Formats: sequence, structure tokens, C-alpha cells
Amino acid sequence: TFYERFNVLIVPNVNPDGVAAGNWRHNTKGADLNRDWGKFMQAETSVVNSYIKNSLKPSASQTPKLVFALDFHSTQQDIFYTMPNDYSLAPKDFSDNWLKAVKANTLSSFVVRNRPGTSPGRGVFKQYIADTYHVPAITYEIGDNTPKTLIEHVAKASAAELVKLMLATPAADFEYKPAHDAAR
Repeated sequence: TFYERFNVLIVPNVNPDGVAAGNWRHNTKGADLNRDWGKFMQAETSVVNSYIKNSLKPSASQTPKLVFALDFHSTQQDIFYTMPNDYSLAPKDFSDNWLKAVKANTLSSFVVRNRPGTSPGRGVFKQYIADTYHVPAITYEIGDNTPKTLIEHVAKASAAELVKLMLATPAADFEYKPAHDAAR
């Protein structure tokens, strides 16, 4: 089953104080937390990064490995920011395959907007995860005005498709092979 093969780490809200103050993008100090990955000048990103690193320390029985990361934000429209296909990640086409399945299994009123791109040095979560762990990372910007019922439907359909894809992916495909690292 899924939980025999994978662990799931969920951080419900990296910015609770900022959100409580009515600011989704910035913390109470005015810092944009999605520009602090790699710098770790803010407590929120520093704590999450430390937790991830500590969770990936080998034990006597296993060496845990990060295989996928998804970050949620809010913006004007629904957009999936992914890494480009030629970026050296393992598995290579994982994000595209997942988003194709999401598109095929969500309501026709939901548009899957995939925006591949890189943001080196900008402190963006997906870039930091891709560069540090060589795994697919996506920032999903949920539209501010997307109906809550549609968000719930897309969340359930995309989670189901992610589980299917992860289970269908052989363990060896999650292994990063540096020899193919020509994209950087």
C-alpha cells in the first residue's frame, strides 16, 4: 500500500501569523516566505527546512529519501509552477504525467495551467527542493476566487492521481542519476 512505501509530511500553514494578520504572502515581518528558501533568514522557512533535513537522516534500518514536494499558495488564478522537463530530476516526467492525469480526472470547468520554469537564486521553494534533492517539486497557486467546492474536488482528484502515479513508479525511477545532469 501507499503508506508502506511512502511517508507523507504535511505542513498545514508555514505562515500562520501572517495569514492571521490578513497577509497570505508575507509573514508579520513583511518577508515573502517564498523568496527565503536557501537563505533561511526567516524562522518559518528555517524550521521547515530543518525538519525536512532531520526527517531524512538515515536510521539503522533505512535511508529515507524525499521523492516529491508540493507547495500551495494563493493568487489570481490556478497555476501549477513546475520545473522544466529537461531539468535533471528523478523521475524525469513525473510532474507532467501527474498533471495530465489531473486534467483527465477533474471537472471540465477546471483548467490545469502548467507553467514550467526555473528561478535560480530567487529563494523559491520548488527551485530549492529541485536543486537540493533532485526531485520533482511544484508550487500550486490556488486562485483567490476559485470556488471552494472546485478546490475540494481538484484536491481529491489530484491526490488520488498522485497516489496512483507514485505507486506505479518503480523505486529505481526515484533514484537521481547525476550523469544526466546536463540541464544545469
